[in-house]
Amino acid sequence: MNNIIHDLKPFPTSQDEHFNSGIKNETQEYYANIENLQKIYTNQTGRFPTTSSQGSKYCFVLYSFDSNAVLVEPIRNWTAGELLRAHNKLVQFLSAQGYKPKMHYLDNEAPDIIKAYDQKNSIKYQ
Repeated sequence: MNNIIHDLKPFPTSQDEHFNSGIKNETQEYYANIENLQKIYTNQTGRFPTTSSQGSKYCFVLYSFDSNAVLVEPIRNWTAGELLRAHNKLVQFLSAQGYKPKMHYLDNEAPDIIKAYDQKNSIKYQ
């Protein structure tokens, strides 16, 4: 799991004040606050030269930062409904695996229906 480490600071220990035969013990311990980013990125491929046997001409691609997974869902076209179907399927799959997205980075052509889906599911988008 990819994490970001914030606020790496020395954590005082009781040993810091102890002296051993007149020599101060210089041991220090450190702690880190680790945060899961729960970011996803999505985009669609260009049209494939051949239509699949199920009628798919494109793929919806989702990259999950924390799980370091690239998920792909075939889509028939770039209509808002088809993009929402693919997005919902992949987000539900990630959530079932314990990676519920909190931030979604969209491509420039993302339909408003995906933004509405993200808002409804408490996912920020950019």
